[in-house]
Amino acid sequence: MDVTFFTHPSYDDHRMHGGHPECPERTRAILAHLRETGLLADLKQRKPDEVTEAALRRVHE
Repeated sequence: MDVTFFTHPSYDDHRMHGGHPECPERTRAILAHLRETGLLADLKQRKPDEVTEAALRRVHE
């Protein structure tokens, strides 16, 4: 089974408020773990496609 891992440098700019677990440090730690264990090599890696602001609003409002 193929698993695709989406990542992009701009993810480091994504900050949630109020101690939310989704944060750049968590993303970096996951990526480091995947590299250190060799699992990253087993994943298809892709950057997400750009989307319009209208498309973002449909899923985030």
